[in-house]
Amino acid sequence: MSVYVGINDGLNLSNSEDNVIKSLLENPRSTAVTISNELSLSKRTIERILSSLKIKGVIERIGSKKMGRWKVIRFN
Repeated sequence: MSVYVGINDGLNLSNSEDNVIKSLLENPRSTAVTISNELSLSKRTIERILSSLKIKGVIERIGSKKMGRWKVIRFN
């Protein structure tokens, strides 16, 4: 677990969550499939991480599932 005090308000994020956020910062239009290929994790694992990050208020989805993008709110 890593803690970025002052950067993300002391959220306890796993390494996988950190990696997903970094991927979303590089490409906000990423899908669970593209992130799973990039990080070598299953699509379902990425879906769980995205859900967890939404609940924690770290990310939000802007627009539709097909044409939308991810917005990182509290990482930096």
